[in-house]
Amino acid sequence: MHELDHLEWRLAERNEGLEARLTDAIDARKAAAALVDQPRQPLSLPEPRGKNSMIGESVIQRAAAMERQQAAEHAKRNARPMGFTFDL
Repeated sequence: MHELDHLEWRLAERNEGLEARLTDAIDARKAAAALVDQPRQPLSLPEPRGKNSMIGESVIQRAAAMERQQAAEHAKRNARPMGFTFDL
């Protein structure tokens, strides 16, 4: 009789665990459904920064020219000969 009581107790314990998991699954499903049904708020993105009023247009143009010059010098430094000669 003692072993039968132990088996009944284990079965009851197992059923409680299954009920708890089932309840958790139902709660998760309800939470997911509630989240899906909620109205969505539009994203607010930060305003793009404009150019600084303290920097003049000529300074920006000179900086762009310097960047182009540096890129050209970098390309010349890293150019590798292709093995072609154009001597006649």
